[in-house]
Amino acid sequence: EFSKEELPHSWSLNQLDGSVVYQQAILISLGISAALLGLGLFTPVATLVCWFLLISIHIRNPMVLIGGDTLMRMVLFWSMFIPLGRVWSLDAIWKARRKKASSENPSSVQADIEASESNYLVSFGTGCLILQLCFMYWFAGIAKLNEHWFDGTAMEYVLRLEIYVHPFGSWLLNFPL
Repeated sequence: EFSKEELPHSWSLNQLDGSVVYQQAILISLGISAALLGLGLFTPVATLVCWFLLISIHIRNPMVLIGGDTLMRMVLFWSMFIPLGRVWSLDAIWKARRKKASSENPSSVQADIEASESNYLVSFGTGCLILQLCFMYWFAGIAKLNEHWFDGTAMEYVLRLEIYVHPFGSWLLNFPL
């Protein structure tokens, strides 16, 4: 297998079994964990599972990855250190309902819920995630400090790459300005 030859010290769940059913099971598991993460249900576990399965898939075939794939892995990594399920999630709704049901004075619980929802989600992971995005934009900007971006030929170069361009992009090549 390509990934074992190119990355001999890497490990991936996808390398355990090459059958189609096994690979489909990994993709379905990733889809389920991504849906749970999107809904905010079992958020810490869903984030960890998404990150782990995504890494396994990326290690399986690193030749098809682009920068956005790496960024997605990094965002999932830093998200493990952010309390994502604390607000705007099913986890937060269920936690509020449990508090309300267990309390004798529901009005004080409602005030506590409203106060906690107004708090910012600040953590070490939040700072690292913001820095990750800042570095990404900063280094992308530095990479564009070259003559092709200054003289305007960079977009023409990109639009000539058949792998990225659609018919509209090909049509734009007729108008060099």
